[in-house]
Amino acid sequence: MVFFMIKKQGIATSIIIAIIAGVFVLGGVAIFNMQPEEEIMMAEAEEQMREGEEMMHEGETMMEEGEEMMDKAEDMMGKESEEIMEEGFTGERLAGSEGVPLLEYNDTDYKKALESDKLVVLYFYANWCPQCRLEFPKMKKAFDGFDSENVVGFRVNFKDTQTAEAEKELAREHGVGYQHTKVLIKNGERIVKSPETWNTEKYISEIISNI
Repeated sequence: MVFFMIKKQGIATSIIIAIIAGVFVLGGVAIFNMQPEEEIMMAEAEEQMREGEEMMHEGETMMEEGEEMMDKAEDMMGKESEEIMEEGFTGERLAGSEGVPLLEYNDTDYKKALESDKLVVLYFYANWCPQCRLEFPKMKKAFDGFDSENVVGFRVNFKDTQTAEAEKELAREHGVGYQHTKVLIKNGERIVKSPETWNTEKYISEIISNI
C-alpha cells in the first residue's frame, strides 16, 4: 500500500514536471515566434520613416522647382510688359484700337512703327482736299474693323496749313506728288504706293494681303 502511494506520488510529480516543462516550452516557442514579428514591425516602421523622408525631400524639390517656375513666369511677364510699353504709341488715335491704331502722324510714333514688324500704312491728307475728306472715313472704317495687331496707320498732312517739316521730308522720301496717296511699308521697304481712290474693301484687302 505504501509502495503504491509512493508510486502514485512519483507519477503525479512526473506529470507536474511534464506540465511545467510543457509550459516553458510553449512560452519559449511563443517568445521565439514574437521576436521575428517585432523585427518585422520595426523594419516596416523604419521603411515607413525612410519613405516619409523621401516624400519630404521630393516635396522640397517640387517647392524649389515651383519657385523657379514662378520666377521665370514673373520674368517673362515683366519682359512682355516692357515690350508692350515700348510698342505703345503716344499720338492721337483717329480710329482703330490700341493694338491696331490709325494715328495722327508724329515722327516718334512713325520711327517706332518702322522698327517693329508691323505693316505701316501712310495716308497723305490735305485738309483742303474734297477727295481726302471723302476717302479718309473709309480708311477709318477699315481700321475699326481689324482684329490683327500687325498694322499701324498714319494720317500724314500734305501741303496744307498743318504740314510739319518731318511730313514734308516723308513725302519727298516716298516721292509723293499728290494728296490722297497711300504708301504701305513693311520691314523698312515701300511695297505699295497708290494715288488712286480706295474704298473700305480696298483698304482691307490691301492691308491683309501685305501684313
